[in-house]
Amino acid sequence: MALDYQILPGQEGDKNQRVLVNAVPRLMVDFYSAVFQKAGLVLDSLEPESTALTRSLVGKDPATCLIIDIGAERTNFFINDQGFPITHHTIETGGHKVDKLLQNALGVDKNVVEQIKHDVSMYAQIFPERTNGKFMEIIAPVVDPIIKEIEYSMDLFVSQSGYENRRPEKIILTGGASLLPNLSEYIANKFKLKCYVGDPWARVVYQDALKPVLNTIGPRMSVAIGLALRNVIQ
Repeated sequence: MALDYQILPGQEGDKNQRVLVNAVPRLMVDFYSAVFQKAGLVLDSLEPESTALTRSLVGKDPATCLIIDIGAERTNFFINDQGFPITHHTIETGGHKVDKLLQNALGVDKNVVEQIKHDVSMYAQIFPERTNGKFMEIIAPVVDPIIKEIEYSMDLFVSQSGYENRRPEKIILTGGASLLPNLSEYIANKFKLKCYVGDPWARVVYQDALKPVLNTIGPRMSVAIGLALRNVIQ
């Protein structure tokens, strides 16, 4: 394993020094190093997704929050406190499973599933009360494990020394599947917390005319933007 660490800011009344340790298999480090070498690029550094997501979605906000990155194959859960990721868990469920559920439920070809999700998402923004129940019922096999993992992450966080009786103040969604219709509202109602899709472009200057396009691809770009902001936002 390749190890790296960060000194975390102390909390009031805490006599212990907190240290965040990151451990990465050396095989993974060697793999990415070889990719950069073959591409003719100089590898400056490697850092975990949690750090990049924190940089692009949280910035300097010290509030305790839960970041949920819903990808194609898996979903990652990070609880941040004072701008640092404290916990990390992963489950193997994501957007591809949603596609299969919709394909089976609607009896359509897999090639049109993406268009259906886009159309339902646009419709849900106009008539959320008409799409919430049925759509959430279809994708329940994907959403239920996410709900259970949120509960587990919160319980694990408050069980750690120094974080007793503290819960995340908000939940930030990202990843390609975070735009599923009514998902943020469903999670917000379930946990009585503010839940929304994060905006990784919030700390990037761009032309206003690009905003509609950037909002569409933003959830898929959170890690990349966080990495690009390295040494720009500390």
